[in-house]
Amino acid sequence: MENKENDEVWNSIRTFIAEKKPVFFEPYMDAWNIFAISMRLIKQPSKITAKRRAKFQTRIGESGFDFLRILEIIKKSSFLKGDNNRSWKVSIEFILESEENYTKILEEKYE
Repeated sequence: MENKENDEVWNSIRTFIAEKKPVFFEPYMDAWNIFAISMRLIKQPSKITAKRRAKFQTRIGESGFDFLRILEIIKKSSFLKGDNNRSWKVSIEFILESEENYTKILEEKYE
């Protein structure tokens, strides 16, 4: 994270998600925005849209969906951060799109 304030907010959100395991989208999107901006995956915060919210509701009901672990793996993967032949970077849409997408991240298929 880029500064102390971001670190504090990130740690608070991460702790909240880990301990409370909320079923509403807002803390996950906040975590994504802080993470993705600090990792230079996005330049400005992603918005909560109806489509993202609906996909999140599907993912959160799946036993294998571990959002914080997904972010940890993305942090270690140069491929997911754009070091690939297309300069493609992982997005919140990619994570939420399907069980297959996030499972590949969790299985560390992208290095």
